[in-house]
Amino acid sequence: MLIRPFTESDRPAVLALWSLTFDYTSSHNNPNDAINRKLVVHPELFFIAEIDNQLVGTAMAGYDGHRGWLYSVAVHPNHRRQKIATALVHEAEAALRARNCPKINLQTMPNNPDAIALYKSLGYSTENRTSMGKRLSPPVPLTDSELLAAFESQSIPRPDWTHRAHVKIAYLYLTKLPFEQALEKIRTGIQKLNAANKVEESPTSGYNETTTVAFAHLIAATLAAYSKTFPTPTADAFCDTHRHLLSPTILRLFYSPERRMHPNAKHKFVEPDLTPLPKPPA
Repeated sequence: MLIRPFTESDRPAVLALWSLTFDYTSSHNNPNDAINRKLVVHPELFFIAEIDNQLVGTAMAGYDGHRGWLYSVAVHPNHRRQKIATALVHEAEAALRARNCPKINLQTMPNNPDAIALYKSLGYSTENRTSMGKRLSPPVPLTDSELLAAFESQSIPRPDWTHRAHVKIAYLYLTKLPFEQALEKIRTGIQKLNAANKVEESPTSGYNETTTVAFAHLIAATLAAYSKTFPTPTADAFCDTHRHLLSPTILRLFYSPERRMHPNAKHKFVEPDLTPLPKPPA
């Protein structure tokens, strides 16, 4: 058995497993959304168990700096009673222990005696607590025109200026303008928004010219190659169709660590040293 972090290629198998093991009858329990949210916060704490290259189990862990949490421990019905859940829980515990997490909490349904017995066998105990919760309504997403207006007026709050928002802004300019004009809009807009949000400029934070130009190349090339095969009328549709672009680490395919961290890379565009970037369309 192999336990490893989740990768995007695991998504279909995870969804199939969860449909067998969890109750998703409630509208707010959308398994795709659960995966998407986890990939934003500590994605390295999303564990997969596989046997002979077949996904047979999952576990998620979380840590807020005060308490750790265990979620979505699931094992395929055909592979239960093989210590898979135990191994997944131990892997999650080790990862939380390495973060100096002092205590792990979990919740299970009262009508799930097998799960309760499992956790008791692993040292978890029922605590005299009243479990309470409140479901928050999701924020209403901005339309593309609203997002672009907020970007150009430097009114996007710093917490909302995520990597996905970067990709959406680049998409919106690159679908409207020639590459060099779009790149200049992206570049100056990010710099102005960072200044408005008082983002510290340091060797490891703030605006990075190489990152901006490289992602513009990747997004422009993706648009040129796939816009007819996979039409994406909105920025969100583009992000959801081309999820590889949502990983900031995709530039590791093109740049060595030394090249990416070179002091010059922050202030001027540095060509990659592993493989060339795709050329933007004419």
